[in-house]
Amino acid sequence: MGATLFTADSQSLVIKKSRPHQGRWLIFFEGISDRNEAGELRGKHLYAEALPTKDEDFWVHELIGATVIDINEKQLGKVSAVHDNPAHELLELEGGALIPITFISEKRDSVLVVDIPDGLLDL
Repeated sequence: MGATLFTADSQSLVIKKSRPHQGRWLIFFEGISDRNEAGELRGKHLYAEALPTKDEDFWVHELIGATVIDINEKQLGKVSAVHDNPAHELLELEGGALIPITFISEKRDSVLVVDIPDGLLDL
């Protein structure tokens, strides 16, 4: 515990404890002692600082809007969504094409280079 979350209006909230409850999580924050105070947070989005990553790592939210090119520099489109899949996540491009995330060979700022098998996008 002790991690800090933030609201959109920059209020900081330090986690005192958390526990599962009826299929959800109850999170208790320092300085919030009753339901009425907690109710003021209802519906607010909470944010955490991103953990540091290695250069070759990325967060899923960083992929949305990225331009996708193949290893021959041919532009394939932009990522419109990332879908969970039992084997691995799938990048959905504008237009509906799906590319397994495992085919990403390189990330350059907001450009993803993919090494996909011939014919994958024809399916």
